[in-house]
Amino acid sequence: MNLYMFFKTAIVIYKELRAQKKYINDIVEPYLNKLEVRHNGLFTKYQRFKITSSYCLYVPVIVCYSVSRLIGQPISQEQRKSATMMGLITPLYDDLLDELNLTPNQIEQLTTAPENYQSDVFLVNAVKEIGIDLNNSAFDKAAYLHVSKDVLQVQINTIEQFNPNISSDELQKITWDKAMISFVYYYTHLFGTPTKEMREALYEVAGLQQFCNDLFDMYKDCQGKSYTLANTCQDFSNLKTFFFEKNKELFQKVSALPYPKKDKEYFMIRMLLIICSGLVAINYMIKLEKIKGKPVNWFTLSRKELVIDMEKPKNLILWFLSLWKLMRLYQKTALQIQ
Repeated sequence: MNLYMFFKTAIVIYKELRAQKKYINDIVEPYLNKLEVRHNGLFTKYQRFKITSSYCLYVPVIVCYSVSRLIGQPISQEQRKSATMMGLITPLYDDLLDELNLTPNQIEQLTTAPENYQSDVFLVNAVKEIGIDLNNSAFDKAAYLHVSKDVLQVQINTIEQFNPNISSDELQKITWDKAMISFVYYYTHLFGTPTKEMREALYEVAGLQQFCNDLFDMYKDCQGKSYTLANTCQDFSNLKTFFFEKNKELFQKVSALPYPKKDKEYFMIRMLLIICSGLVAINYMIKLEKIKGKPVNWFTLSRKELVIDMEKPKNLILWFLSLWKLMRLYQKTALQIQ
């Protein structure tokens, strides 16, 4: 990996995140206040935290800006607003499905024709208003509405993650499917329907990022009795092999895309900034297995044992070394495909 490219990319992302934080303070926070007034309700502190500190940062900067650079289509101010609004609506839809007993028909109507949906529930009306704006600003409204229904169906399918008898194969499919369809949802709104090759690349990158998130959410998922590949793992050495196999598949898919080499490398650095943290987590769990003895019942461990602090200097060094290793593997794969 070219160190100059890495530091240049890191500086660009830092500036983008700083600018997006200002955008959230100037635009999103006042918008949330207006939604509360218009629809006579309040977002919870946790909802506001997820919106302003996570989704409205991650979706525009890490996903949408990265893809726009890859495909050579700069993000306009209107698209920036849409990317931010998609970041806003994502956690609210999750809460809506978790908290309200809506029928499939109600969910479909709220998604495809929100202007016709009647409700006196604050969260529903907030989602409805955001949904109307997103439907009207989509690059291809028909394609966007189609993929929006796919997103909701995949989210409904994730209820299987609360089944203690779910298999590893089923968990992998759910993990990759729910992550990929979110990436496709963002892509379709901004740029139209992705090609088959792009969809396959998004499937792998999104799935790996979700898998890595699950590694860091092990304690939360264990407390919520939600089953993932991470907290059901019987042997993290095997999961490490799986991790590298999936990265190789990702590298092959991205290398085969019809875009300039430097743009694909730039895209991979941005994606691996998250994915490489998964390798740090896996190696930590392997050490924990040696201490506890395999197999470990992850549901019985404390928060202190399962939560990994990535701000510690040691973990930051391991994170950088993991990024370096994965980028070298990507470049090696790219050379083999050329």
